[in-house]
Amino acid sequence: MAVLGALALAGLGWSEYVPVLVCAVVGLHFVPLAPVLRDRLLVPLGGALCLVALAGLVVALTSSVQAGLVVGTGAGLLLWGYAARALLATTRTA
Repeated sequence: MAVLGALALAGLGWSEYVPVLVCAVVGLHFVPLAPVLRDRLLVPLGGALCLVALAGLVVALTSSVQAGLVVGTGAGLLLWGYAARALLATTRTA
């Protein structure tokens, strides 16, 4: 579905908003994956990614800053923080 949405946005000339869509879809997918992967922290991570996507959309609509800058930076920091936490948790139990 995200591919169809990205193609639709690009076809309409709104390709700047593709990162917003991708970030929101990734965030939404983390919620149902949390019980499957047995990691409850994926739920707040997914919610935070959706908020980053929303922030990128709002910033892009109200300023000259591109959505991809906001979404890329925000999502990157969130995912890096989650990965660092997961790595530390793994090294503590080993």
